[in-house]
Amino acid sequence: MHVAVGPVSSASALAFIGYARDVIERGAPANQLPADVAAAFTSYLDEWEGLARTGRDFTWETTVAVEVAEYLVHAFYRLAQRLEEAARARGPAAPPEGRSFYRMLVDGLLDGMAGEGASAAEFAEHLRSFWPGDGLR
Repeated sequence: MHVAVGPVSSASALAFIGYARDVIERGAPANQLPADVAAAFTSYLDEWEGLARTGRDFTWETTVAVEVAEYLVHAFYRLAQRLEEAARARGPAAPPEGRSFYRMLVDGLLDGMAGEGASAAEFAEHLRSFWPGDGLR
């Protein structure tokens, strides 16, 4: 599956990356991730941070196995749901500067899935219609 994110400002990417690292590191019960998911997310954050620090604009592309992408996208979706529920109770914690990157990331992931056949496209469109993070999207 091909995933493309950007171009988006590096400042937006860095704001989101900092927030995402904090979420993963805090690991509060509602935010806990399976170890393999946390490791994969951290690896992507490391890669994105390196790219974002090289210039004003951020652009990233990758190819990943559909099964792996679906697994990680589902985990990302569930985490975003839990974070949105927590934000309703205490207010948003995510930085508004990260909104553009978040939007591009979600759209890039779901667009990539949509291009992988009927089953993956149906899953992507279902997630798109309910994806949490209105405060960020």
